Amino acid sequence: MIRCPNCNLEYQEGQSFCSNCKIPLIDELVGRPKNEPDCETFEEWVFLISCSDDQEANMIESFLACENIFLLRKYGGAGDYLRVACGMTIFGVDLFVRKSQFKTAKDIVREVYGIIDETDHQRVGITHNDSAANEVNKGKKRLYLFAFIYIVFILVSLIVTIVLAIKNFIG
Repeated sequence: MIRCPNCNLEYQEGQSFCSNCKIPLIDELVGRPKNEPDCETFEEWVFLISCSDDQEANMIESFLACENIFLLRKYGGAGDYLRVACGMTIFGVDLFVRKSQFKTAKDIVREVYGIIDETDHQRVGITHNDSAANEVNKGKKRLYLFAFIYIVFILVSLIVTIVLAIKNFIG
């Protein structure tokens, strides 16, 4: 498969220039595209902030991406599964950045939230916030309530089906 050496897009045989970059295509990539992080060097990842949901995490990620700061997401509880099944999570998202980029990322997050000093807000950097934990607990309660209602609905449907089947069988 022919690829662009700059943006890493694949092209079919017969094309010779990238439609995005306007540079000649090559048969094989020798190295890594410019937009991929350097994965060969291992660096420790440190906790940056706890977000209440994916929207907040996406906002933080977009600000960090402007400064070429990569992040990892860790979903609480069954958050990964909920994100796949429902398209969202209610258990919160912890964001992690590389240790060498932590100070810059922390400054960006402080600027986004309007945090002036360390005592103003405890969510940024290594400590979790009580309000974030409360949001997670509220999310868990909503999930349990939803599961309870769903189970009750299934049981009522099952009972009605059995009663109708018995009624048809008898009479």
